[in-house]
Amino acid sequence: MSWYVLIVLIIGSIPIGMFVNQGIKQNNGIIDKIDKKKPILVYVILSLLALIVHVYMYNEHGIPIFPAFYNIKYMLLVIFLIFGILTVITLIVDIRNKKMWMIILYGTVIGLLFFVWLMPIGKKITYTTYKGEAIKELQDNEDDFSMVWAVQTDDCMSAKNCHDKDFYNTFYIKNSTDDTHKLKAKIKAYNEEDEIMETVTTDIHTLGPGESTLLTTEETNKKASIWDQYSFETEKLMDGYWYEIWAVD
Repeated sequence: MSWYVLIVLIIGSIPIGMFVNQGIKQNNGIIDKIDKKKPILVYVILSLLALIVHVYMYNEHGIPIFPAFYNIKYMLLVIFLIFGILTVITLIVDIRNKKMWMIILYGTVIGLLFFVWLMPIGKKITYTTYKGEAIKELQDNEDDFSMVWAVQTDDCMSAKNCHDKDFYNTFYIKNSTDDTHKLKAKIKAYNEEDEIMETVTTDIHTLGPGESTLLTTEETNKKASIWDQYSFETEKLMDGYWYEIWAVD
């Protein structure tokens, strides 16, 4: 998890924290009624700011405003599973519990906004950052065909504490010649002990003169949002790599 994603996660959780805080105060008798207007206003403001960022990313980097359907369906599945369970519990325990029904309603709406609209911002910023650095490095390479390791990510803030997690490696490939070529490559990924962890053969990439793109393999989920796509996985941190690129046309 990148720092950009974490920051968006914290900011997007502010209205949720406001609801929770008021709920605790109401249960303790400090306040008589939950003020829904302030948290909703904060979420409206965050959603409008998110719209500005999404449009900017689309205009400047060509990044789709919405996540791919592949990602959205899993987000919806998680949201409706959680609040579906709460609905069943409410129906069984106390169908007249208005407070619980309000929590389910607002929780579902907030969950949709959070996962579909707010969270992708952190991932988009992370994506444009490492892609920009990768493209710049490729531009400095004078070889006809070149490749660069852009980033290695995981689902944890500290990779050292994620021994049971896979690591997602993202590479970019470039054709620096004056002709269009169909390129294929082989990559050997090394760990800290200089041992080969993975040997990967890539897909064929058709690149025009000076064109670069995400390097894909059979492990790349092309149905996912572009900011969630990667080249291949390794079970441990990658410390170095060797590659070979050749034209197949």
